[in-house]
Amino acid sequence: MSNQKQRPLMLRAEAFPVPRTSELTHHQHLGLRQLLLRLQEAVEYLDLHAESPTVPAWLSNERYMRLAFVNGRRGTGKTTLMTTLVRLIVPDPSSNYIENFNDMDQNESLSDLARPLHNRIVVLDPLDMEPLPKSTPILAAIMARLSRAARDFETGNKTPRGLLDPTLDDDRDFIRFQQFQAQIARALDSNLVDRRGSLDREQYGQAVMEQENDRLRIWPTLNDVLKHLSKAIGSDQNNRKRHLFLVPVDDVDLNPKRCLELLRLLRSYSPPQLFFLLMGQFDLVKSIVKLSMAKEYDEIRAHKSEYSGATDKVLQREIAEVSAANLQKMVPNVIELPPLSIDDIMRFRPPGQNRTKKSLRELFTEVTFEKNNALPAKVTNLYELLIFNRVQSNSGKRMSSGFQLSEYPGLGAFRVSLRRLVDLSMHLEEALQEEKLEINSEESG
Repeated sequence: MSNQKQRPLMLRAEAFPVPRTSELTHHQHLGLRQLLLRLQEAVEYLDLHAESPTVPAWLSNERYMRLAFVNGRRGTGKTTLMTTLVRLIVPDPSSNYIENFNDMDQNESLSDLARPLHNRIVVLDPLDMEPLPKSTPILAAIMARLSRAARDFETGNKTPRGLLDPTLDDDRDFIRFQQFQAQIARALDSNLVDRRGSLDREQYGQAVMEQENDRLRIWPTLNDVLKHLSKAIGSDQNNRKRHLFLVPVDDVDLNPKRCLELLRLLRSYSPPQLFFLLMGQFDLVKSIVKLSMAKEYDEIRAHKSEYSGATDKVLQREIAEVSAANLQKMVPNVIELPPLSIDDIMRFRPPGQNRTKKSLRELFTEVTFEKNNALPAKVTNLYELLIFNRVQSNSGKRMSSGFQLSEYPGLGAFRVSLRRLVDLSMHLEEALQEEKLEINSEESG
């Protein structure tokens, strides 16, 4: 009988939606609940404010930031959180996925929060900031994704259509949206500076005024166009309510220059039909804003030597305070995905795996030691070594959430990201399987 096969799958899967509530970490569960509640508020606002505002946007007392920032280091599960959210709010008639999120111990489960959002939210293709070309204005990139999402939504519409019935390309509101895309390109990516030498004063002045007029019209036109685009794609007779467009933006912090451009754009243009979901490392975004402001202040100094060290320190402190306040205006809501607790780590299984798969604690327990005088008498495997307390305590047994890493030296090595834990679980499983195959081979020989 061959001893081949029986190997675990060693190709690591990229981030994907978790199949059930139990596979969310504690903070992912809290974050998902917060996102669903914020999306509900944004949808309710659309329903209550169907008409265009009667006062200028900057005078309105109902301006809200429809934005959430998921903060976490690399591999902490930000993309998993986002993809799980999308699976919950975009209904799939062929799957009962949402039923796996009925939390019996909650007054209002994740599935209860997600159901009212079905057929109300159009999810755009994620905007990845790191590879975004320098020549592409961010608002133009969002408009392109809106156009694609509208077409995809129309393609997925199951309403019967006759041969002579109009398509989305025939819809007046969608045609207007396409015209607005061209206006965006003119307003935000003008080559006016490059053409200045070839224009006379009158032509240049006229071009400047046209460009500024285009920019002033962006906000009200964007609001109006999105309102009508929502109506165009929601032409199903059974659903007359307007749609909210969800814009996922990944790796906000990995492109510093475009990060600032994005934050300023969101501060300037925040139409009620768009909800932005930013993902990245918030402390890096703080540093980007602070360094940018410091650089801009530094550039206006005529003679740096005239400033004393004390003056520099005061200025740096004030810049830090102003940049923090400025960022708070741009990003008011932050959802935290901190490192896992020791308890979470020990219960960890790679997401999406069969629930009979062994947890890290079970795998650690299978790594046994031969008797060694250097080890405490009660330590027989890797799990016991990791939780062995070198500091005596009179308080008796403590919960693992109260562990101090200084008292349990082995645990610190595993305060890592979910992605690293997936790798660790795979390698441990492979090593243990290899050992079993070797033992079986020796016994059969």
